[in-house]
Amino acid sequence: MSKRLISLSLMPALLLSGCASMQDTMSTMSDYAGRTIGATVGAGVGYLACQDKNDVQKAACMAAGAGAGWAIGSWVDQRRKALEEVAQANDLAVVYQQIDTQKTSSQQAERGLSATINDQAMFASGSASLTPEANNKLRQVAGAYTGTQQKVLIIGHTDATGSGTLNQRLSEQRAKTVARLFQQTGLDAGQIYYQGAGLSRPVASNETPEGRALNRRVQIVEIPSEQALAQYSNSSQRSLDNLSYSTLSQDNVEKRTRNIGAASSTPAASSPDPHRSPSKRSGASGERRTAPPETSSEPAAPSVSASTYKGLALGGQRIDQADLELYNRFQLKDNRSLLKRLSPVASARASDQAERLQHACYMDEFRPSGDIHSLGSGKAISHSASDYLQGLNGSVLVTKMQDSLVGVGPVAVLKDYSPASEPQVYVYYDAANQKRADLRMKTHVNVYEGADTLLYRAFMVDEKAPVQCMDIVFDKTGGERAQDGRLFYQGESGLMAATYQPARPQR
Repeated sequence: MSKRLISLSLMPALLLSGCASMQDTMSTMSDYAGRTIGATVGAGVGYLACQDKNDVQKAACMAAGAGAGWAIGSWVDQRRKALEEVAQANDLAVVYQQIDTQKTSSQQAERGLSATINDQAMFASGSASLTPEANNKLRQVAGAYTGTQQKVLIIGHTDATGSGTLNQRLSEQRAKTVARLFQQTGLDAGQIYYQGAGLSRPVASNETPEGRALNRRVQIVEIPSEQALAQYSNSSQRSLDNLSYSTLSQDNVEKRTRNIGAASSTPAASSPDPHRSPSKRSGASGERRTAPPETSSEPAAPSVSASTYKGLALGGQRIDQADLELYNRFQLKDNRSLLKRLSPVASARASDQAERLQHACYMDEFRPSGDIHSLGSGKAISHSASDYLQGLNGSVLVTKMQDSLVGVGPVAVLKDYSPASEPQVYVYYDAANQKRADLRMKTHVNVYEGADTLLYRAFMVDEKAPVQCMDIVFDKTGGERAQDGRLFYQGESGLMAATYQPARPQR
């Protein structure tokens, strides 16, 4: 039996404290690694908590912190050792990740362990039923968790073959299958949770069989509380590292590359003319507003496809000449910016421009991820944050682009950076005449967390809509306006990228 065991790492999630970052370079662990690290980190936390005390009190705080850290690290070591034995006996590849959540006003920092299992033979293609061999192996894995008092979350991940929605559903069904197996081995259903992350968190390229195999995985997260599970999952979902690998197929990337600079089709006779005012098209009386209404009973504007549309006139440049410097502001874990991450398209098959645009939204797609569900109740667990970021609490944000007004809303982002709405994009061809939006397009939203900023990414639900997507950059504390942004739309010269910095309107 080959032993393609174990890629061992203690890679902190975005939630991890700075004092735990020393673990990144470790490739092996001793039987006491978790306890040693726990004691060291605990002592450091104790020192910081008592740094205004005298030396004796500081020493006592450090000792208490070290003791608590040692105890927490003990079960991490025990779990890892038990899993290693199962992995070696069953020729499983397991990747470990130690988790340290941040302390909040209502929650102490908590430590956990994630074990990710890659096995191409776990499920048949498109199926949520375990193969007999995988069933046997995972029962032994589940046995390693017997007696745990922690919460256990099973997360299903897929490759990017097929639609995001279908992959999310399939991954959730697979996670639930594994969760039930854990229950059958003796774990209480009240301790077990499951989630389908679908294609949203790739760890390898989807362009190769080997990469797709790595993306098809089951992740087991063990941590003391339900809130810590939610905090870890949310941080993982918002990580910029998810953008390291595309969810688009190479064929789609090349198709979009070939379409760069292609002119739009000739409009149908009934197509709206973007250079005519709304009053001439719709008979509007000229009533003016400074922003699209947050709620409105007006009928939806017609859905206009790019194939029959003459082209918007919102400024900017053709995509092959566009200024996309804003993507340099977002750094991934290896310190390369988004622009410096190559697309899966080899340079021999696509231009350098297409490669460096890989992480602009028009080269991506919406990445749905499911809620965390309790196996016992079947209900989704309550969200870990309920308050909104300042200014992003259901606001409508607008800006003038050429002669048009373009708004997006309601924009709502919670303090844990989760999107709490799916806004619409409004286009008024004549910015001075806003009786009724000429275009109104529904969106799906992903949010990613940078060091000081958020990348708010909205995709039009209708793939034929003249606006394709938008990337908006907000400060992590919120605010009344965007720091930067790009809007990608179909203009008369083809696909265009325009600077888009919407703000709350001045009433």
